[in-house]
Amino acid sequence: MPHNVTIAKPAPIYKELSLSLPCILPLGAMIRAQQGSPNRSPCCHRQMSLSILWGLLLPLVLIIALIDLATMGQERRIRILKRCGHSQQAIANRFGITRYRVRLALAR
Repeated sequence: MPHNVTIAKPAPIYKELSLSLPCILPLGAMIRAQQGSPNRSPCCHRQMSLSILWGLLLPLVLIIALIDLATMGQERRIRILKRCGHSQQAIANRFGITRYRVRLALAR
């Protein structure tokens, strides 16, 4: 079922310039729906509020994650490396500590 929508037309190409100027609105952009059209807005308020929520929360979560990684203690790093499959000796070599210290950190 077609909707009564006005479509933006591209800007005219000026003959005196060798390059064409870009359109102000992209071709096919909805400008204004006619009165009585069933879909007057391209998206509903729920979708808009969810996108705004994601747009605000995602950078906040990324900043918190980066701060957490930057301030992580050695014991926690050792536990993460062990969970990723590194041996105690490999972890000790990476941090420049003894294997005994790695075992102590994993035992806590």
